[in-house]
Amino acid sequence: MPSPSRSRLPRDIQNALELIDHAGAAIDRLKFSIDHPEPNLPAPLMKHRIPLEVARNGARKYHPVWQSKFDLLQPTIGQLRAYVNAIGPRYRVALNEIELNLDWMTGTAEAAMQLRDFVLARLLVPHLRDPVNVFNQTVYFGPRADGNGHKRPQNFVTYADKPSKLNGQPCCHLEWRFCGPAALGDIGLFSLDDCIAFDHRGFWAERLRLFALPSKADIGRWLNADNLGVSPTALTKRADRFLDPYRQDGGFILHNCRIEHRDIDAILKPVDNTLFLPQG
Repeated sequence: MPSPSRSRLPRDIQNALELIDHAGAAIDRLKFSIDHPEPNLPAPLMKHRIPLEVARNGARKYHPVWQSKFDLLQPTIGQLRAYVNAIGPRYRVALNEIELNLDWMTGTAEAAMQLRDFVLARLLVPHLRDPVNVFNQTVYFGPRADGNGHKRPQNFVTYADKPSKLNGQPCCHLEWRFCGPAALGDIGLFSLDDCIAFDHRGFWAERLRLFALPSKADIGRWLNADNLGVSPTALTKRADRFLDPYRQDGGFILHNCRIEHRDIDAILKPVDNTLFLPQG
């Protein structure tokens, strides 16, 4: 079903789309292991190998099978194919972590920050149930690690204070992080070949769940539907009292609100996220 023309969209959606020069999606980071301590790979590929950690007794700290780890930043399809061809059938490979990014390129840093606030006011990540928190201008939709210091299987991250790694433009950077074979398997990633064939647009079409709140007057009526005859001004004040605890730096965070008020789903309206995805 085609998206409506921009002129028919709500004004806030139009404003956000006007800030975006274009969108790009890619792998931001990929970590994988090979079952050999000294794999015979070309030097340009070996430079991404993580130095092997050794415990005090001289034993390897890694899993006894997966003895070499690689850390690739913004790997291209060509680079991934080079690894697949070089590794061939000689070694086994296990994917460890992946970070998938969607960048909205903008003309200015201010526009990028406006888009970040737009996302925070509309994005829900239903299976992440911890409050959103901000650390050094980066917004995390859950703790970066559990109580034992282990990375969480999934996390969503966004920031707007750094240029895009795709082309150097100011951008609002959206990033989904997956750690461990179970989390990677949930999105169909079991091998380097899967990373090459990954459908980035399809992934974000499914995962980028944006919603719009109704007017403050309508929120006020929803909060107390039995209290009839209330003025629009009073309804707006009622809505502001409800929304204010979920603001940070002046911006509203829908995810935090929904954690405490699941019934808000009744008044949320889905936003067509395909408008914000890479075209083609």
